[in-house]
Amino acid sequence: MTNSFDALAVNINLSVARKKRESLSLDMVKDTALALLRISSRKEQEIKKINISGSTDESDYVLVDLLKDRMRESIDVKKRRIISYSERRQAIRDSWQNREQELFSMFGQN
Repeated sequence: MTNSFDALAVNINLSVARKKRESLSLDMVKDTALALLRISSRKEQEIKKINISGSTDESDYVLVDLLKDRMRESIDVKKRRIISYSERRQAIRDSWQNREQELFSMFGQN
């Protein structure tokens, strides 16, 4: 994108007026964030920040930096070319259990 516009940096800001609607489409926000994360992981462009902000029902302002604040969990797997679906599923469950309390304290339980 920086090449297309011959720019050193590109900032994208999406917002809606509260009078129009309560919020942006959650699915569209997720899709856009995932697309930016994919661009960043493929090193097509250097993406330094992906911030998502909003407010809670109690009007508390919340800001999440998807690159800086993301959680990574390492697990041990047997070294081989193919890892079965059941092993991957178990790895995800183990990772969730390792971070469950931290996630609930950050985002609450629903």
